[in-house]
Amino acid sequence: KTWGQRSDLPADSEIIIRDAALAGSAGQSVGLRRVAWVRSTIGDQGEITPVSGSKWINAPLPALEVPLDHVEQTESGAEVVRLRPRQSLQPGLYAVYAKTGGDTRNARFGVAWPEADKQAYAASVCVDRHIGADTAYRPCQEQGMTGADDRLQIFLVRPEQRQTSGGRSTVISGVILNNSERVQPVPLLAAELRDAQGRALTRWRFNAERSELEPGQSTSFRTEVGAGNQQVHSVNVNFASTQASNQE
Repeated sequence: KTWGQRSDLPADSEIIIRDAALAGSAGQSVGLRRVAWVRSTIGDQGEITPVSGSKWINAPLPALEVPLDHVEQTESGAEVVRLRPRQSLQPGLYAVYAKTGGDTRNARFGVAWPEADKQAYAASVCVDRHIGADTAYRPCQEQGMTGADDRLQIFLVRPEQRQTSGGRSTVISGVILNNSERVQPVPLLAAELRDAQGRALTRWRFNAERSELEPGQSTSFRTEVGAGNQQVHSVNVNFASTQASNQE
């Protein structure tokens, strides 16, 4: 009900928390993070799928922590804590959090969010959701990415090499994201395997799972091809009508 007010706070905002459980331990129990956009879900076998559920997360990653110049309780032992960011806050989404006992609570707010470039923010504050024994979040930079244009982007996981009776096989998978504000057709994909000298071993084309994407939607792709006994050094994947991008 209050999002309209707290999504458009000024850059010089200070945060005040009132919680009796914080008395005497605020310095170790509170903080401020940037809220990250979740790009994709990656399974424990490296499989990648579009995100289901919320695409924004308060992930406990050091890279998302906002440095604080000062954390103080307004009075000795008081339940009111003031957080002062070291620098003015950039336009975007934030979460203030408080750890009390074994529980962590957070509240989100925005700084000039209604007018912010949301696509640029999502690209710079981006994580992947890794599913295994536990769910963890990692910065998007830790996963390979190929770019086609400003409308559609291709995100790859590291190609998988398999040994078959006929030689080696390479499995390529990833996600295509529609970054634009309009429905976009998904073009045919082109892939190429290269050896260590950069020579093409094989080329082929294939389709993603979906042929059209709404704004912000994503779709998976997966393809497998045999390379005989030749050693694959790098994989190029892009849309058939654009120059291929490389991932080793």
